[in-house]
Amino acid sequence: MAIGKRPQLIAFTEKDHLMKTRKKIADTGNIDKSYLQYADLYRAVHRGNLTATKDFLDYQPEAVSKAITNKGQTALHIAVATGHAHIVRELVSRMSTEDLGIEDGDGYTALITALVYERSKLALYLYPLTSLNHDDLVLVEKRRQGAMLLNRAISSRNLDLALHLIRLYPSLTHALDDRGESPLLALASMRNAFPSGNRLVFWKQWIYNCICIHPSALGTTIETRLNTPNVESGNQSAPATFETRLNIPNVENGRQRNQVITRIKSVTAVLLRHLISVVLYLWAGLIVASLYYTPILLAAIVKAIVQLYAMKKLHKQSQKLLSFMCEEISTSFIQTGQLENIGGVCDAITLAIKNGISEFVLKVARTHPSFLENKYRNSRNILMLAVLYRQSEIFSHIYHGFDMENTLTSYGDCNDDNILHMVGMIEDSTMRNQISGAALQMQRELQWFKLVERIVNSKIKESTNKNGLTPRQLFTKNHENMREKGEKWMKGIASSSIVVAALVVTITFTIVFTIPGGYNQTTGFPIFYKKGKFKIFIVLDTMSLFLSSTSVLKFLEVLTTRYTEEDFLEVLLKKMILGFSTLMLSFLTLMIAFFCALDVMLGDERYIPGSSYVYISIPVIYFIRTQFCILRNMIKSTYSRDIFNRKMKLGFN
Repeated sequence: MAIGKRPQLIAFTEKDHLMKTRKKIADTGNIDKSYLQYADLYRAVHRGNLTATKDFLDYQPEAVSKAITNKGQTALHIAVATGHAHIVRELVSRMSTEDLGIEDGDGYTALITALVYERSKLALYLYPLTSLNHDDLVLVEKRRQGAMLLNRAISSRNLDLALHLIRLYPSLTHALDDRGESPLLALASMRNAFPSGNRLVFWKQWIYNCICIHPSALGTTIETRLNTPNVESGNQSAPATFETRLNIPNVENGRQRNQVITRIKSVTAVLLRHLISVVLYLWAGLIVASLYYTPILLAAIVKAIVQLYAMKKLHKQSQKLLSFMCEEISTSFIQTGQLENIGGVCDAITLAIKNGISEFVLKVARTHPSFLENKYRNSRNILMLAVLYRQSEIFSHIYHGFDMENTLTSYGDCNDDNILHMVGMIEDSTMRNQISGAALQMQRELQWFKLVERIVNSKIKESTNKNGLTPRQLFTKNHENMREKGEKWMKGIASSSIVVAALVVTITFTIVFTIPGGYNQTTGFPIFYKKGKFKIFIVLDTMSLFLSSTSVLKFLEVLTTRYTEEDFLEVLLKKMILGFSTLMLSFLTLMIAFFCALDVMLGDERYIPGSSYVYISIPVIYFIRTQFCILRNMIKSTYSRDIFNRKMKLGFN
């Protein structure tokens, strides 16, 4: 029966599809399709074919200002978006100033399109040719276009143009673009445009500090130089000199003196021979390495300098741009006496705190003290937002840099949550995402709670929000999932590590009964017990047994702990640190003991080349290296100085 209905179903489906198609054609019948006649021009511009573009425009000159796509884009929009500079120059030469200001369906001019597609050179080329002037951009109906231009310049990191615009039209600081965003908000969304958004390794930080960008050159031509310390000839310290002495006993007997001299000569000859061979090997290795690695190293250094120069230029420009905006905000506040979200500053401060841009927050906060007490998202002040997003640097600067500790810590938000409740909340935070391991994240959360608990009074500690929860109850409720993940993380590492430690215990214990060379059947002493390396072997094996046994016990303690909240603060991490440290040391001593055993058994017969020792060490080195990363993070998080009380440089003076 189903088979008999199938032709009817197919016929119905085809009929329905045909009706939908006819309806779609009827709906689109009234759409302007005049752009279709410029399809050849679109293809020529999109492909960068200058000859075909010229031929088409020579035949139809009016096409240069016509929309050639269904989105209302002109040929100039397409040329800018595709980055064909030679096409752009040709089109500009055929267009009037008014034509350059034509907007597409999204309200974008060719200049704004260049910024959206990050065509910085084309944007700088088009900007002087546009009809923008001071009288236009200060008008209310034109400020939206000016804000669009400024925001796109900031978002595309074309801060040369942004600085030029903000110098000429400072009132654009308060303007909103087509998306309702202010230039301050656009700048606050660029975390990497400020030094706090970039963490450099020590050698890159040194190069970064050596690059000098003169403030007057920002936005035009920038000169850089590497600053090396000026060392005057009078202040130069003399190179260190090393004096080596060989103490020879005063031998009265001539024969003894000759024997000593002979021994010294033989030892010196051996040392010189080894020294010469080592020097030759090193020299040959350096020559080969220099021929191969020097160009690569120089190229890497030059590339790093170029990148760091561009980074520092961006940082200086963003700070200068922020300074101009803050001056305009201060002026507007003095004139109007109103603070309520001037130029979207409240939204910008909230976003800057979330992104951890301390320079931005501190600069705006110094513009006027009212910004510190102002209520931002959900009626929370700056200090509360810094705690909510776990931004320790911003918290330290605000708390220690302004004399408003008691005022800022006593606020409550719209839900009666105080600053200690903020620690109990879990928001998306850039700082929390940088911490690897759920246990370390839980430890950092507890450190935050202890910190804020120390700076508030007892009334705030016991106060409840609208849900009837105290800060501690809210913390426990919201961090239960994190505590469980931390428990699984700790138990997983401890379980795998205890197996390795137990294996080392077994090996070191067994070695005692199977020592190298065996035992003397008469005396029962080991055959090689008089050799110094054998004694070293016994000592190292004993140390490895002690260390691995300690590691097993510590990991066993970790597995049997109750895993309460307070345990994550120090107890668990200290046990893990001790367990990891003893495990790695036991591996190291076991490997050295193995080398000593080989030397004892082989004696002067070197059947195994020296490179074999290196190959044997690779697995152990790899194991220690992988485990050391976890150990380093634990030590840094547990034993380092209080991360909230470090002495940090202020972003602005």
